[in-house]
Amino acid sequence: MHKEARETALIITGITLLCKVAGLLKNTALAYFFGADVVVDAYVMVFSISSVLFGWMGGFIGNFTPHYKKICVEEGKERADLFTSNLCAWLILIGGVCTILFELFSTKIVQLAAPGFRGEVLNLTIGFWRVLSISMVFGVIYRLYKEYLNCNGRHIRALVPDLLMSSIILIVIVLSSCIGKGLLIWGYVAAIGVEALIELLMAKKYFCKTTFGLQLSFDNNVREIFVSFLPIFFAEAMTEINIFVDKIFASFLEEGSIAILDYANIIRVSLFEVGALALLTMIYPRIAEMWSRGETQEFCSSIQKSIVLMAIFFIPITLGIIYMGDRLISIIYEHGFFTSKETEMTSVALQMYAIGLLSMVIRLIVNRALLSMHKPKALFIINTINVIVNTVLNAILVRKMGYVGLALATSLSATFTAICLLVLIKIQLKEFNISQLLWSFVRVLFASIIMLASIVMMRNIIFTHIFARFPAGLDLLICTCLGGLVYVVVMKKVNPDEFSYYMNGLGRIKRLGRDKYE
Repeated sequence: MHKEARETALIITGITLLCKVAGLLKNTALAYFFGADVVVDAYVMVFSISSVLFGWMGGFIGNFTPHYKKICVEEGKERADLFTSNLCAWLILIGGVCTILFELFSTKIVQLAAPGFRGEVLNLTIGFWRVLSISMVFGVIYRLYKEYLNCNGRHIRALVPDLLMSSIILIVIVLSSCIGKGLLIWGYVAAIGVEALIELLMAKKYFCKTTFGLQLSFDNNVREIFVSFLPIFFAEAMTEINIFVDKIFASFLEEGSIAILDYANIIRVSLFEVGALALLTMIYPRIAEMWSRGETQEFCSSIQKSIVLMAIFFIPITLGIIYMGDRLISIIYEHGFFTSKETEMTSVALQMYAIGLLSMVIRLIVNRALLSMHKPKALFIINTINVIVNTVLNAILVRKMGYVGLALATSLSATFTAICLLVLIKIQLKEFNISQLLWSFVRVLFASIIMLASIVMMRNIIFTHIFARFPAGLDLLICTCLGGLVYVVVMKKVNPDEFSYYMNGLGRIKRLGRDKYE
């Protein structure tokens, strides 16, 4: 990764961190004003429904990057841009038809999706769903042109509009607490509409002059992505269905269980995106181009290095959350209507979710690799197995552990899927070195355990007996900083090549606010 790419990666990470802070403020406000009420259950459930029924977009947009890069290599940028315009027109048409159908059958959809909902929570969910359906066309435009900008190396421009989203939603949450809960869902619709407009205007700058617009034609390139749509759609849908299955099981549990799981999952996803988004945003177009050019060795090396870099980041975070997740949840959520009991419930759910953090990253990296290789059927099979395993584990664990079992089942099924994907990529690519990957994991885990031991000592001895009266949250801050320092020192001693590469790259960053791609 050259110097400019490292700078871009750091800026992307910084912007993502700001987005996640805004997102956490948004969810803190939701917890403050509504706690774990039926309003939050309805709000969370309606987004779970949309993740499944809007999932068809992933079948096209998830496969857009390898197709776009292939056309660029074989036919040139102008043909690739024309393909983008044609695809956008078709997706808007499909999205409009779906919106009409979702409005007509809104009650049936919600009743099928949340069979445990009754009374007020059911009516709220139906009302929220009718409003959310409007956002489908905006979502198509936003996601497609965000991918387009990433394919053209404009990673920062593609990400900047995300800063607005959580801010708009946060404002609407505050207003809805005063005006009425019916306003709550309109925050997302407004935010995604603004994001779509900004992405569209920024993408226009990089189109060839004759190719920007809506051109509804069914040429060979568009036909090819439609032919490969179904396997990728089902592969993407299986991931969303997996999350949705958890919500269905949770709808039969005590009131507020869905909200508790969602509050914990938001922290997990925030950590995942802050740690992984910069790498995944930049690597996908590159590995897609490598595969199109036949650079198999470089392709394998990029995938393997990416996985190890993510292990260096996420393994210590996983252990830290398992030990100090309760403090994190207390600081973020325990305000207003969010009680200490709900803090305890959410922290336990977060600890279970944290077990699968690294597996989430591995799964997404290998998924992108398989899409770059045009292997959607293999991806579909693995994700189908994942849904089956998750559903079986849910059925077993929910009886004994309730909502905690649902979170644990998600992590266990993610880990199983990650292992299957690594085996699959090894079968597909003989150059992929799993034994070297596992050895890197062992070294990172060793350093992480030393870090955890130092945190346990600091928390149990220093803060319990010496600084017991320090302000709430200070123990989390100091333990995180000192634990991180211990981790870096131990990792330097262990000295895996990837860690040295990562640290040297950060040390050479001179410009924090500029991007030479712009």
